Amino acid sequence: ISFGLFVLVTVFFGFIAYRKIRANAKKMINDGALQVKLSDELAFQNHQLNDFANITSHNLRSSAANMTSLIEIAEEKSTLEDYKMIFEMMKKVSGNLNDSLNELIEILHIKRNTSVEKETLHFEEIFTTVTETLQGEILKSEATVNADFSAARSVLFSKIYLESIVQNLIGNSLKYRSPERKPVVNVRTFRISGKIVLEVSDNGLGIDLTRYGHKIFGMHQVFHKHPDAKGIGLFMTKAQIESLGGKIEVQSNGVDGTTFSVYFPE
Repeated sequence: ISFGLFVLVTVFFGFIAYRKIRANAKKMINDGALQVKLSDELAFQNHQLNDFANITSHNLRSSAANMTSLIEIAEEKSTLEDYKMIFEMMKKVSGNLNDSLNELIEILHIKRNTSVEKETLHFEEIFTTVTETLQGEILKSEATVNADFSAARSVLFSKIYLESIVQNLIGNSLKYRSPERKPVVNVRTFRISGKIVLEVSDNGLGIDLTRYGHKIFGMHQVFHKHPDAKGIGLFMTKAQIESLGGKIEVQSNGVDGTTFSVYFPE
């Protein structure tokens, strides 16, 4: 009887110990999963902060450069109407920058949101905002910027990302213009196999893709000498597009222009 009681007590305490070990193990697994989740969320938020910091610094540089270009347009012979026109353009540049910064701040307030908000965006509205912001550089370079969005007028995407993408691509077309001809930038949309494509082409310096094709979207990669070149714009543009399931391609013969094609996710 005493042996049977011993076995019973041993089995009982063994069962209790097993339950406790299993509960502790489950708790450790849950805690580990929680730590992994928190780590992933923290890494994502750090990536978002870095992304938004890049957008902010890029937009600030672009707006500052365009304000400088607008100021440089003014001459001693400029009339009062000329000054009024320049002032109105500067108001639009500063207003667009302020709107962009406010949108970034609003996004950063959503700390637990691990996805970038998408909304239906009209290309014409984005194009107008960007060209107003770049008005100083457009006037200074005597550029012609054409747009045709008849094939696809809107897209579901992040507003802050799309404005940044369009501004980077048009801004690069103006920045890397050829000294031999006045810049012409053509922006259009079309559809391929149900996907919306945004194309930005120019008649600028072009890019030697045989030599630089594998580096073109890299961080701090610069292919032409320019005082404002930082090698961040295309890297950031590619990251923004791919983060939402799209892709970007580039075509150039390295002599007379470049074409960037942005493929949006379905």
